[in-house]
Amino acid sequence: MDARDDIETQLIEHGSESDVDDELTEAKRYPSFGQRMRMERQLFGRQFCPLFLSLVMLVYGALIVFRNLAFYRYRVGPRLRDVGFEVFHEFSKENMKYSDIPIKVMYIVDGFVLLGTFLGEGGAKRIKDAITCLCGKENEQDLRAYKPFTRPPRPHFVNVVRRMLCVYAIGHFLRACTYLATTLPGSSDHCIHSTGLHPPKTLLECFYKTQSINGNCGDLIFSGHMLFMWLSTCCVLKYGARAWGLKQLGPVHSGLLALCMILIAVQIAFILKSRHHYTVDIVVATYTVPLLWNFYNNTIQPEDLKVDYQALEDHESVPRSRRRVLIENCIVAFALFILVLLVLIVVHGNFNFLHPKPHTAPIN
Repeated sequence: MDARDDIETQLIEHGSESDVDDELTEAKRYPSFGQRMRMERQLFGRQFCPLFLSLVMLVYGALIVFRNLAFYRYRVGPRLRDVGFEVFHEFSKENMKYSDIPIKVMYIVDGFVLLGTFLGEGGAKRIKDAITCLCGKENEQDLRAYKPFTRPPRPHFVNVVRRMLCVYAIGHFLRACTYLATTLPGSSDHCIHSTGLHPPKTLLECFYKTQSINGNCGDLIFSGHMLFMWLSTCCVLKYGARAWGLKQLGPVHSGLLALCMILIAVQIAFILKSRHHYTVDIVVATYTVPLLWNFYNNTIQPEDLKVDYQALEDHESVPRSRRRVLIENCIVAFALFILVLLVLIVVHGNFNFLHPKPHTAPIN
């Protein structure tokens, strides 16, 4: 309320009453970074349960229990006949390291969308003003896509992460239902030979043993890589334009979607060339994930959670020192960083950091 009074006092001294309303509207339309952080903190607190349960499902359920159960049930057998393997030649051992490049590029695309939600309206306006200053006034008409006045409100970071996490957790649960119901012979080279496999020895061990996704067998239908790729594309379709104040399906947004589709096509080829999955794993993921996303958006969570501005204003009315505000914002930023880090661990499926390799002395 003090900020509002200051704006009113300054504008009444130097301008008309209409200037007061315009300035207040501008301040509300373009919240500062600190205000945006407080909005994210409120949304995070109100959606903590679905976020926490989704992470537990992904980190403990998908990465540990379900994967270990699949490996525990796995039996070595000959590789199945697959049309994708007949079309694409297998990667050499030297080129196997390139198999995850498309999904890593998709991380950057997701990060671009999330950055736009984190900046909010004010951040997009500052970017637009900076570009206008660099390009000159005559080129301002080329920057219409950055004008937030004609665009819907920016989505919030926590809302986007919550929607992606929940759909991702449900998708991994559906994966577990399929690959635990029927165990297929492995497609990877290390799964068609009994040597070098280290599955859980007991059923109890399935509930606590951690290992890398690269050493696991039996978790095939459907592809977890394609689950993430299609989920990211659906997220870009829904939030990519609004996150940066772009026109829905405009040139920039369409280009971003085209990039996602190219990454999906390359990832499909690389999955088959690396023999990480059969073609059926990719086909099932291709129609399951968009349908799951559509069902979640229309039935489970049709709308994103909105900020309770009255509660936010009541919270702001309590006097607090700048140090306390800074500490609170740092805690929220750290919590969001840990949230994203855990999501990356889930996507990469790697617990190797818990099992460091033993140091070996160099050979003279």
